[in-house]
Amino acid sequence: MKKILIILTAIILLLAAGCEEEPGDTAHLQFAELWGEEFSVSQRVQELDGQSVSMTGFMAMQSPLDGSFIYLTNAPMVSCPYCIPGTDTPVSAIPAMAQEGDSIDFTEEPVTISGKLEVEEKTDEFGYTTPFRIHVNELAVADKDKMPQSLQEYAMLTADGVGMELLGIMNEMQAYTAEEIPEEEMEPLGIGEIETLINQVEGYGVDSFEPLLEIMEDAKELAKEFNELMDEGEEEKLSAYREDVIALWDEYFEWSNEMARMD
Repeated sequence: MKKILIILTAIILLLAAGCEEEPGDTAHLQFAELWGEEFSVSQRVQELDGQSVSMTGFMAMQSPLDGSFIYLTNAPMVSCPYCIPGTDTPVSAIPAMAQEGDSIDFTEEPVTISGKLEVEEKTDEFGYTTPFRIHVNELAVADKDKMPQSLQEYAMLTADGVGMELLGIMNEMQAYTAEEIPEEEMEPLGIGEIETLINQVEGYGVDSFEPLLEIMEDAKELAKEFNELMDEGEEEKLSAYREDVIALWDEYFEWSNEMARMD
């Protein structure tokens, strides 16, 4: 019995040793692994300082114009890299720095980045002080076959640019209600453009897109009301719809975060 225990112990030790990350290997990090207790840098991240790591996530919409870095987040289409719009819910994020002379082009698709992990407190040009960052060697659209089903479905939309087109329409509506555009420069909203998006999403035949279709239908009806007011020369009344447009934004982000949020 004693010999069996010794053999089993030896096997366990050998297996554990085989699972350790060798220097030079690329360790895959999850967002849930970034932080320890009370938002301190986790022990795992500290141990990987200076080593090659990879992470899969989404690019936050806030990034320098020169593409020198982006914030990789665990939720899609966030404007602030550390909060979900309209809520107090924090978003996990890590800066990803382009190599000198390179730039990172924005995409709403999930991406996988790999590069050297640096653990050191620094403040960037937006005023965010972060304790770690990845210096990117490779960046590519994430392998959809390795994603959960809901994320695969969401990625199908983002690959076709549906989310960006819808957000562009809602952004225009928000600008009208916030009186950011002079009345004489306001143009009718594209009802046909929204209907094309609706037909495109219906064509996927995916049940989880039903809430998105409802949001699109609400956006279309709201756009019709906007156009009627502009036809009647009553653009000043558009400001009364500001909360309705904000509600559309909130509904869209709530749906997209439920579909695509990562640990």
